[in-house]
Amino acid sequence: MQAAVRAPAAPWREVLQRALQANQACRHSRYVQLATVRPDGRPANRTIVYRGQLEGDSDTLTFVTDARSRKVEEIAHCPWGEVAWYFPDTREQFRLLGRLTLVDSATADERLQQGRLAAWRAMSDAGRLQFLWPQPGEDRGDDSLFSPAAPTASDPVLDTFCLLCLDVEEVDHIQLAPTFLRHTFVRQPGGSSSGGGWEVRNVNPRIFGEAAGAKEAFAQSAGRPAAQTAAAQRPMAAAAAPAADSKAWPTKPPFIVQPPSGQHKSTVIVLHGLGDSGIGWAFLPKLLAEDLPHTQWVLPNAPVRRISRFGGQASTAWFDIMPAAGAHTQQDAEGMKDTLSYVEHLLEQQAAAGVPPSQVIIGGFSQGGAMALLALRSHHRLAGVLALSAFMPLTAEQPLFADANVQTPTLMTHGDADQVITLERAQRSVAGLTKPNFEFRVYPGLAHAVRDDLLDDIRAFLTTHLSSEA
Repeated sequence: MQAAVRAPAAPWREVLQRALQANQACRHSRYVQLATVRPDGRPANRTIVYRGQLEGDSDTLTFVTDARSRKVEEIAHCPWGEVAWYFPDTREQFRLLGRLTLVDSATADERLQQGRLAAWRAMSDAGRLQFLWPQPGEDRGDDSLFSPAAPTASDPVLDTFCLLCLDVEEVDHIQLAPTFLRHTFVRQPGGSSSGGGWEVRNVNPRIFGEAAGAKEAFAQSAGRPAAQTAAAQRPMAAAAAPAADSKAWPTKPPFIVQPPSGQHKSTVIVLHGLGDSGIGWAFLPKLLAEDLPHTQWVLPNAPVRRISRFGGQASTAWFDIMPAAGAHTQQDAEGMKDTLSYVEHLLEQQAAAGVPPSQVIIGGFSQGGAMALLALRSHHRLAGVLALSAFMPLTAEQPLFADANVQTPTLMTHGDADQVITLERAQRSVAGLTKPNFEFRVYPGLAHAVRDDLLDDIRAFLTTHLSSEA
């Protein structure tokens, strides 16, 4: 019987927390830009300081403000706001859209008042002092008005002190180095503010030219070459990507490894899609941690290579994509087989750690899903294969699965609204496939993405076929 699942932290929280940790040496990394709308319809923007998340609510970010600020009127007129948050050390930006709630001395909600009190006590004396300053925006008076005795953490909270909460509903995350990546996180109808109910998508980045120019300008201002700057600013969670067109797989783990909470008995390897990285799927181990306490998660990063279909643009990819040529576009067999060799290397690493391939499930999304299906040709017997929004590769080269994996449970999932890899293409790639324990599952209305019902099916597949979790 499947255990009840507690609502997880919003998936973008993991990515944001990594950015905060990687940029903690930068004193301005907690400064954000908050945009609101004035009553006359004109935009308003200002810099505020991130104070943490609301206790017990992973979707809500907190800030502080003055009850006399113009923000109060603006939020009363329109509660929607958006935060733009740039992290210079790792070259990434978050835009977080949501509803704003102002918590003042008259707010009746006890939990919000506890959050307000905690924020007051966490302020420095100099920070609390600002809430005794004269009315913001009025003509400046005598300087002595700005230096009264500073309130202490044990003093009552001033009426001018407000907690500002942003209940996040959409997140747009763009990473500028080592390669351009962009993910969106959108809370789905019915999703609670305590987590869950989020759709995660890997989407095309924007403004490549301006972003590249910004990288050069940043490097010059720091007095060092752009390449050196980019190398120094890659996220801490991932190793440096190989140069474009490099086929040399790194010898050190170029991926995120999420250890099990208990004894290591099984492993899930997740291969990301085109232009993505392992961190794009870091939410999944956290989501399923309670269901799979003995499972280690391995989230590799594909090498950077030039993509023929996109005019040679460099991107993380498990294989090249050839220019479209109808239903029978040539596939990069060499690149795909290189990746299969790499996956077999990962399986051998697991075996050396005491976990045989028969206790390893290989999963993937899009390109990564195609490579998961290619792993059925491995001579290692696998615990299972899970392919999301993918297709069976190299179908002209038979057999499509090795004798060792004839009985390997295999689940392909696809949305009928997928415009990246169409449902028809995915179904055509496995037409006529006769393999035991194979299932192709279609999700009405799903695009090239994941959502709650698909995540539930992923959970069921993994817990069913990793026998050590029984």
